[in-house]
Amino acid sequence: KGITIKKLIDIIFKIENYKNTKIIYDKSKPIMIPNRIINIKKSKEKLKFKVKTNIYTGLKKTINWYKNL
Repeated sequence: KGITIKKLIDIIFKIENYKNTKIIYDKSKPIMIPNRIINIKKSKEKLKFKVKTNIYTGLKKTINWYKNL
C-alpha cells in the first residue's frame, strides 16, 4: 500500500498541530511524479521482516528524535 506526498504532509501537520496551513504548489513545475512503491515481500520472506510501526507513529518518533538532536 502506497502513500502520497500530500498524505505525508497531512500527517506531519497533524503531528505538529498545524492548523489552517495551506500548501502552495509551484504550478510552473512538472506535476507528474511516477509512483514508486517499495515492495517488502522479499524482506518478509527472506529476512522474516515484520512491520512494527505504522506511518503516523514512525513519523512522530522521527520528528521527536530530530527535535532532540
